[in-house]
Amino acid sequence: MSAGLVAPVTDAPTPPAADAPTVSVVIPLYQGERWIRTAIESVLAQRGFDDFEIVVVDDGSTDAGADAVRAIADDRIRVIRQPNRGIAAARNEGIAKSRGRFIAFLDQDDLWQPDKLATQIPMFADAPDVGLVHCQAARVDSQGRQIHSGPRVNPDRMRGDVRSDMLVMNIVPGTAGVVVRRECFDALGGFDEALSGADDWDMWSRIAGRWAFRYAEAPLCCLRLHEHNTSLDVEHMRTVSAAVRDRLFANPDIRRGFSTRTLRRLRRRSDARIHHYCATWLLRAGRRTDARRELSAALRLHPTRLRHIVLWTYAVIGWLPGPLRRRLI
Repeated sequence: MSAGLVAPVTDAPTPPAADAPTVSVVIPLYQGERWIRTAIESVLAQRGFDDFEIVVVDDGSTDAGADAVRAIADDRIRVIRQPNRGIAAARNEGIAKSRGRFIAFLDQDDLWQPDKLATQIPMFADAPDVGLVHCQAARVDSQGRQIHSGPRVNPDRMRGDVRSDMLVMNIVPGTAGVVVRRECFDALGGFDEALSGADDWDMWSRIAGRWAFRYAEAPLCCLRLHEHNTSLDVEHMRTVSAAVRDRLFANPDIRRGFSTRTLRRLRRRSDARIHHYCATWLLRAGRRTDARRELSAALRLHPTRLRHIVLWTYAVIGWLPGPLRRRLI
């Protein structure tokens, strides 16, 4: 799919069948044999809410991950196989084959807390203007041990009309924490498969252009940090992040009501945030000199942002208190 095209998730929106579950949980799978069973078990362990299906999309895996899924004895689980096309395409396929009124997402190496759906689904009740509900996301290591309880955020900036914040950065703590009303995908299409690595920022922002967000302050999901998800190509991330930024600032739904002056200010902050984001990945890779260059650029664009200043300090001296370092990098 060429850049700028968004995959349709259905040819024509159709209402779910009368016997359809309330929630469809879409899980992309690629070489995830090590993690996938634990991820699915965290969904099956939901308390107070069991009206869901699990749609696992095997994106051309060559390991035994799909067999591990099929070995789980629960008729709410379906496995769909497709040639390897990437995580955005797998999510789109899962949405297209799902039946629920709400679509929840989970990656193969992440986890849900037992009260996630029981907390989030009622937040859509009597609120047709709400298209997306998300939550705080804790970080855990490869063994499932908590690293920290999630980034510190202002909850009021995570709910309601979040367009100005989404123009600057992806404020959604993690895809594993997201539940979306199906009508959003019917109206907007799916994830852009040409924007691998930033397709979620693009998708959530397009939803924010037409619907309000709600936010659960508790960490209802856990994002697993391990050696296989800390080696992103920084230049690729810079390229796709810039492409999303340009698209969002041109989107009439998202820029609606903002003055030219406000958009200019938000654009500078967005540019600074891309530099900051690249710097975090460079620091994880031990490339402190390159990270300092990114952070210096971020500070020129947004000199009062404390997070830029603190991370620049770390890039210079190579030390921060452990808890602070774990939250920032």
